[in-house]
Amino acid sequence: MLAATSAGCILTKDIPDPALEIPLVCVFLNEYYPPLPSAARCAQLGAAIADAVRDRGERIAIYASGGLSHFPGMYNAGWIDQPLDHWILERLQRNDLEALQHLFTFDSDAMRSGTGEVRAWISVAAAMNRPATRVDYIPAHCTQTGCGFVYWP
Repeated sequence: MLAATSAGCILTKDIPDPALEIPLVCVFLNEYYPPLPSAARCAQLGAAIADAVRDRGERIAIYASGGLSHFPGMYNAGWIDQPLDHWILERLQRNDLEALQHLFTFDSDAMRSGTGEVRAWISVAAAMNRPATRVDYIPAHCTQTGCGFVYWP
């Protein structure tokens, strides 16, 4: 299993592999501090991951975590940019990597801070290279984060 995460790898006692026999490779992306990877660079990472695992015989899971829009420590903390979140989710559903690769190419408060975690989503979308299925979207005001859930069938 490959995991691209902004929060790190989390193992609990209830994992489906308590003996830890399933190989796990964590890929950590810099999503907060300059120099930041461009969205295009994240897509290149995803494509490279796909190339690396394409001919493997076993089933591979690729997992990304990270919120959509959120702005901890900024003047707009608590605001959730729902139109941006829906735009990102729609691009994932359409497999529109071309559009996603243009994120972060312009300076906008909406693209700073925690919203940078979208880089992990872009990496996995590029690795999967097919339309995602949207499960849910929650503008979670209790955590001040746009939370999306998708998978690639």
